[in-house]
Amino acid sequence: MTPEMIGAERSIVLGKHTGTNAVRQHLEEAGYEPTDDEVVAVTKRVKEHAAGKRRVTTEDLHEFAADVGVERVSTEVRA
Repeated sequence: MTPEMIGAERSIVLGKHTGTNAVRQHLEEAGYEPTDDEVVAVTKRVKEHAAGKRRVTTEDLHEFAADVGVERVSTEVRA
């Protein structure tokens, strides 16, 4: 059974155990086109942030992407 089958949405949580695929998906959904190196760098920032028992918010992700230099090609958020 999937969340979509009952009208819910699937979400991927970013935290200290997050992998690069989840970070890439979040970045792309936020309108970024990250390189592999940028995804690795943002993933490292996500893990460091979450290791302090802090929640990783969308604003945090945008901050990490900006710090790493990920280019944003669209301000439209994809679902």
